[in-house]
Amino acid sequence: MSDKVVLKYVGNGSLIEIPARDLTEDDLENVKWTGWNKEQLLETGLYALPETLKKEETLENLYEEISDREIEHEKKTKKRGK
Repeated sequence: MSDKVVLKYVGNGSLIEIPARDLTEDDLENVKWTGWNKEQLLETGLYALPETLKKEETLENLYEEISDREIEHEKKTKKRGK
């Protein structure tokens, strides 16, 4: 059993029977029955090879950035309200 991510979810959508999240080798093995393989999933634009991504391109980092911006906005709003 491998927990190493081999395809990073970068899309904004999903495919029937394919998890809309980062995929491991085990995940790819489990979805073989759908007819999708690693290369085809990459071609959809919903997934990318982890080593090809810049830090800011991952969903996790985008969510962190959004959260940080919201926190900063709240701080500025509170300062103005005082």
